[in-house]
Amino acid sequence: MIRRLPLLTLLLLGSLGLAGCDSRPNLVLPRSESTLVLKPTLATEQSLQTVVKEYQASDIHRLEIIPYVKSESGPPLPLSKLNGEPTTLDDPEILKVLLSGSELNEGRSVALSGLRRRQSYQIVATAYSLAGQAISNPWRSTVEVRVGDDDRPDVATILPVGLLPKAFIGTMPLELALSDPSAQVDHLVLTLSEVWQDMSYGVMAPLVVSRQDLPRVVTLLHLKARTSYTLEVKARPGDPMAPDLGVEIVTWRMEDDDEAATRSVTVVVPE
Repeated sequence: MIRRLPLLTLLLLGSLGLAGCDSRPNLVLPRSESTLVLKPTLATEQSLQTVVKEYQASDIHRLEIIPYVKSESGPPLPLSKLNGEPTTLDDPEILKVLLSGSELNEGRSVALSGLRRRQSYQIVATAYSLAGQAISNPWRSTVEVRVGDDDRPDVATILPVGLLPKAFIGTMPLELALSDPSAQVDHLVLTLSEVWQDMSYGVMAPLVVSRQDLPRVVTLLHLKARTSYTLEVKARPGDPMAPDLGVEIVTWRMEDDDEAATRSVTVVVPE
């Protein structure tokens, strides 16, 4: 007697198992079921957003793969690993498989068996960081399959894993100094503006640096990628009604590097 396998069994296979049949388990499936072998692979498509860095394979701590069954009347639903029937995401017995980041890098594959005839499925991969944060784009980490009467899903075996862009937080250190350390300067006032189409917009409240703190290194934070900036540095006397003792203006453009090279700003003041 042939022993009937449980419906929708997930098996973890080594990548060498895809090359030949000898290394794969000898599965005996009911005539109404089929098997799909998926190979999770990092998508190489570049992000079109202005954020220029994406998460890398080394950022993946685990990969979660969940099959959903498609229906004509509603959204795709996950499946129960107990009976293969549609269920909800909060079901503790939801059908899914987990790969570690190292297993993904080794090229491990997943065999999904028990797929039913004349049924559409949506397979979604979700990558998580060590902190448990989802770092993949679900729209770029999905493959769809339709099982026909011949028991063979008409779908590529590649399951793409498209990673999200990282938040770009640009920084630039500034070395502040006076041309004459003995000048009667009370403090410096730094005003940072973003330049767009020949117009400037202030992006932070003026920063005051005391004369006693000079020379000093100040780091500008939260700069944007591929953005031009203007920094105005004023040397002020103690009298708020008196004119500026000196002004320096620095312009630069942040590119793809999130840490710009240190710039030296020396405010020229009367001797």
